[in-house]
Amino acid sequence: MDATPFYIMIELGMEVEDMNGYVGVVAGSPRNGKWLILKDDGRAVRLREEYIREYDHERAVRITQDDCPAFQKWLEKRELA
Repeated sequence: MDATPFYIMIELGMEVEDMNGYVGVVAGSPRNGKWLILKDDGRAVRLREEYIREYDHERAVRITQDDCPAFQKWLEKRELA
């Protein structure tokens, strides 16, 4: 488990990810304490600041490299299909 805290200074237009790993862009200011996020799958959701963090591409690459057995199994299954 990654121990990186989810607390950041959020700005409009910032690329963020939620606690489930979904990536999106901050599109609106907070309303009732929740930011408007346009997710990469097309949904628009409102999330509290505690549940999002700035997207780190280098971290995503580290997770999907050779040291991740689940990702390697996924790759193997994809190559067999």
